[in-house]
Amino acid sequence: MMSCRLCSSKKIKERKVRNNLVVIRCHYCGVEFLKEFPGKAVLEKFYKTQEYYRFWGKLNWRNIKQVEQVKKATAERVLDLIEQYGKKGKILDVGCATGTLLMVAKMRGWEIYGVEVSGDFARITRERLGDNVYQGMFEEAPFKAGSFDMVLFYDSLEHMTNPQKIVAKVFKILKPGGCLVVFTPNRESLSARIMGRNWTHYKTEHLFYFSPKSLKEFLNKEGFETVAQGGASKALNITYINSQFQTFPTPVLTPLFKLIVRYLPAPLVLKPFYLSTGEMFLVARKKRRKHN
Repeated sequence: MMSCRLCSSKKIKERKVRNNLVVIRCHYCGVEFLKEFPGKAVLEKFYKTQEYYRFWGKLNWRNIKQVEQVKKATAERVLDLIEQYGKKGKILDVGCATGTLLMVAKMRGWEIYGVEVSGDFARITRERLGDNVYQGMFEEAPFKAGSFDMVLFYDSLEHMTNPQKIVAKVFKILKPGGCLVVFTPNRESLSARIMGRNWTHYKTEHLFYFSPKSLKEFLNKEGFETVAQGGASKALNITYINSQFQTFPTPVLTPLFKLIVRYLPAPLVLKPFYLSTGEMFLVARKKRRKHN
């Protein structure tokens, strides 16, 4: 009999969601997860090809800069938040993509490091910011114990096959009192409740879906104390939203945004604005000792 991938409870229930995916909900710890995970080789191939990043367009400087404006605005907001809870020092961005957040962090006085599984994105980030970017899986990155003041998972923890192993490594590489920051889809968000089985965050590559309570309790068991938690928003524009919906088709919304982009003036479809996308954030501080 199948059990929860996070807490091993047998109190689980499955349901079918968009894209013919099946998710399991644990009634004990509150997490949801895909019933079937892609194998490691499949996932590595998936992330290392340009197909996964096709909503960015062809990976060159021109297209990267087209989304840079909204990515930079989001990065500024993220750093405004996390700088309230940790001193500026060494920051690690796990899943750093083309390095926009790291670029902003460097301008604000942080010593920057990144992890990126995509070879194309890692190359671009190194060209922009230097060699402190590990290309590969976070689990295999050779970071020393007590290296970082801040470790950030922005839209990346939900992609990990083994959150316990990931968070245990974060605990090890953080300095005493260092902070783990997570931005991830919130399965109890308004958008999740309205869209139900068609929630846009249900994707093949999203393996885990946390609620605020389940994420907080999970991290507490792994040796972290939550110091801040709440809803998250991103800087977006209509062009970027349309690219997402064309890449990941959703009933009603995909054809709707295609029409909007076709008929709205260019200045309007490119104008950035902040929008809640069904995600949450959590800032947790490393305790002196983990609970057994």
